[in-house]
Amino acid sequence: MSNTLLDLVVSDTSRQRVKSIEEVSPDYTAAELVQGLLQELGLATHDHSGRSYSYHAFNRREARHLGANERIGDACETGDWLVLQPEVNAAQGLE
Repeated sequence: MSNTLLDLVVSDTSRQRVKSIEEVSPDYTAAELVQGLLQELGLATHDHSGRSYSYHAFNRREARHLGANERIGDACETGDWLVLQPEVNAAQGLE
């Protein structure tokens, strides 16, 4: 468990939108970090039908998705690259 501020790289899945973020508090949860970065990266928050997208963070170094309530200080190290991925629900709207 780290209490040191972290420097991270964050991108969308295409890697067309990449941002270096410095001095991230280790106390942020993954969900808080993701929510704070959506607008900065210019990522869509709704689909064409107006349904909200949910995003999660994928840590490339560990090759795993971070849990929404997982502390950044527990899940990441300085230099980690997080990919913000929309949650895809193939069955959504098929009723």
